[in-house]
Amino acid sequence: MNVVFSPPSGARFRVISDDDYAGDPDGLFQLAHHLLSPSVQVRAVTGSHVAADDPFDADPASGRYALLPRPGIGDDGSYLPNPEEHPLRVYSGLDVRVMLEDLHAKLGLHGRAR
Repeated sequence: MNVVFSPPSGARFRVISDDDYAGDPDGLFQLAHHLLSPSVQVRAVTGSHVAADDPFDADPASGRYALLPRPGIGDDGSYLPNPEEHPLRVYSGLDVRVMLEDLHAKLGLHGRAR
């Protein structure tokens, strides 16, 4: 018996994706899943700051980025100046080889053949 599932057309869920996006691929996979899902409308993507001495801090050489002022968010959802916060690293390009090589190594260690 074949059953074909067709989700209703159009976005049914509004999503804000928040993750550290540092080193391990789980956050990037959930972000890709949401961006490609027809039932989800991604409203914002935010990344948590990782401490400068954290071993999971991504190598800045792995992508092109600019340091921009990190805004605050007002009660009405608007952006507010937030000069006390550290700058936000905004990437315009990423080299994802390290992430994919790490995923491949983890699958080799923990995956099972069927």
